[in-house]
Amino acid sequence: MGANQAMRDAADALPLILQLAQTSREGHLTDHDYALAVAQYENEMIPRAFKWVRSSGGTNENVSGHEYL
Repeated sequence: MGANQAMRDAADALPLILQLAQTSREGHLTDHDYALAVAQYENEMIPRAFKWVRSSGGTNENVSGHEYL
């Protein structure tokens, strides 16, 4: 299951990485752009990943002080 999750993570992250690369080529990439891309990725990945964490016995979804539903 881990390999499937890694492939899904890569598929979710790729468009965000490509957008950051395009913005960087244009000379306008900021820390804020990067933070938004990371937040967007995490908002999609963490709930999906914690479904598998719960099924394997994990119960805590509090990551770095953020609680995800």
